[in-house]
Amino acid sequence: MPQPRIEISAIIARASARADMVGSDLWSSAELIDLAEASFQKFYLQAVSKYEDYFLFTTGTAVVRGATQFTLDVTTLKFRGVRHTNGSKEFLRKIDLHEVPLATSSGEGRPKCYSVRLSPTALAPYVDIYPTADATYAFDVHTIPIYSLRDINSGAGAQTSLRYLAGWDQYIVLDMAIAMKDREESDCSVLMAERADWSQLMEKSMASFDLGEPPAVVQRAGRIQDPYADPFSEVF
Repeated sequence: MPQPRIEISAIIARASARADMVGSDLWSSAELIDLAEASFQKFYLQAVSKYEDYFLFTTGTAVVRGATQFTLDVTTLKFRGVRHTNGSKEFLRKIDLHEVPLATSSGEGRPKCYSVRLSPTALAPYVDIYPTADATYAFDVHTIPIYSLRDINSGAGAQTSLRYLAGWDQYIVLDMAIAMKDREESDCSVLMAERADWSQLMEKSMASFDLGEPPAVVQRAGRIQDPYADPFSEVF
C-alpha cells in the first residue's frame, strides 16, 4: 500500500485541533500555510541530515567535448557525487579546488575528478570536471533535493511522488501546533514532549536503513573485495 501524501489542508486541520484553535482568528489562511511549510521544512531537514541516502535522487546529464563543468538542478539541497554511465561506469573522485593539478585541468581526457563550487549570482552550484572532456560523456548525478510542501500539493512534476513512512506527518502537526500555541502564549510543554517522542520514533523506524546495514563491498577486477564507506568519494 503506497504511503499517503502530506496534504497541507489536512496538516492545518490536525494542527489546529491539537492547538485547540479550530476557527481561531489569530491566524490567517496564508499564515497557516506558511507555518505548515516551515514545520515541514524543519521535519525534512531533520530527516535528511540523519538519513540522506534514503532520499537520494539520481538524474542523468551529459557533457560534450571541451566541457569543463555542468550546473546542478536548482532544487539541489545536497550533492553526493557523479558516476559515468558509459564505459566502466566508475565514480568520479571528489577533490577540492586547491588539489587540482594544472596538468590535469588543462588537458583533455576522460573526466576522472570533480569539485563543486558556488557562485553568488547563480541559482545552483557548478560541478567542475577534470580533465576537460575529450568526447561526449553521460553521467548519473546523485543529489538530495529540497522539496516544498506547496509543490507536493500542487502536482508539480515528480515532486508529487514524495512519500514518508506512516506517522511521520505527526511530527509536522505537533511542530505547527506548538507555534500556534506560542502565539496564544499558552503552555506548549505537553506538545513539545510529544514532538520529542515522535522525533525518537522517527530515528528508530529508520535505523534499518542506516546503522543496521553492513558496509558495502566492491569487487575490483583482479583484486580482493574491498569494503568502503562512501561510494561517492571513491573510484572503482
